[in-house]
Amino acid sequence: MKALCRKGIALAAMKDYAGAKEVFNAALVAEPDNEDVKKQLRQSLARQKREKAEEKKMAQKMFG
Repeated sequence: MKALCRKGIALAAMKDYAGAKEVFNAALVAEPDNEDVKKQLRQSLARQKREKAEEKKMAQKMFG
């Protein structure tokens, strides 16, 4: 379980949010009550959403 969580964290750090989500979900299938994995998944999804919003804002500035 710990290995899956660490792999998810590493993937999120490399901005592979889809891969991280997949790994975290696999970890939750194995241990549905693991709060650490749930927390990491929420944080990863929040970072992805934040980065997407920043990219959109930057693109709007560039292209008017």
